[in-house]
Amino acid sequence: MNGLEVVKILLIDRDEASSNQIALRLQSMGYDVMVETSREIALEMVGKQDFKIVIADPSPLREPRQFFTALRNASKSYPYIIMLNHEKPENILKSGANKFINKPVDPSVLEKIILEATDLLQLRSKLSDIKTDYPSERGIISKSAFNQIFLSCVERADRHGEPTFCLFIKVENYRQLNADSSDAANLATAKLAHELSATRRQSDILGQLDEAEYAVLFLLISSEGEPHEASLRFMDSLSSVKGFKDRPELEVVINLKLVELPSGATLLDKSFSAQ
Repeated sequence: MNGLEVVKILLIDRDEASSNQIALRLQSMGYDVMVETSREIALEMVGKQDFKIVIADPSPLREPRQFFTALRNASKSYPYIIMLNHEKPENILKSGANKFINKPVDPSVLEKIILEATDLLQLRSKLSDIKTDYPSERGIISKSAFNQIFLSCVERADRHGEPTFCLFIKVENYRQLNADSSDAANLATAKLAHELSATRRQSDILGQLDEAEYAVLFLLISSEGEPHEASLRFMDSLSSVKGFKDRPELEVVINLKLVELPSGATLLDKSFSAQ
């Protein structure tokens, strides 16, 4: 389960045949699934148990946001909400959900979205773990500070129906590099930090998440394609600059991953060898 403990899912649907089919699929993937037909009882369950993912068909409600907001308020955590319905709303985020699945449910679509949700849960868990923090310097903020802004962006996306985008950049083979030569690993990570700080825009929020991993929150997005273009700008800069290694036989692999919030969808995932 991607490094997480078994994830509990609450499925809220009056259509028992459909919900049982979905539950069996999710259980086969290793999830702990509970099914409830009543919205009122479901709200009580969310308040008593730690459901990380909620899948709900809000029918016959025409405006599901109030119900989804009540689910979030009742929960001890901030559940990932997947809306089930025969008709897709004009704006999923404004409906209060993270993602939408059309009925009848396509098992492959269900699996893809559940894996995205699990990845986002894992990311939130990693960001909230500040046993090891990093100081703010050279335009790079600490992990703890980045986590607060990250959570605010997720909540803002829910409130205003506007997605946020986060680019994760890391030295993918850092552990192997560090095992071979700690000096080489330190050079690669220092160079990465320097180039990220130099490439980011003033509106970009850059934070350090791990020894060799950083993240950039793209704020003030003016067009749909801008996050992807910004990610390619970082990739072009990092792939063209020299100084990541001092010996030609060494390989330094950089990975960039662009994630949409609050859906958790991966929009870009590229790795390349740095010079």
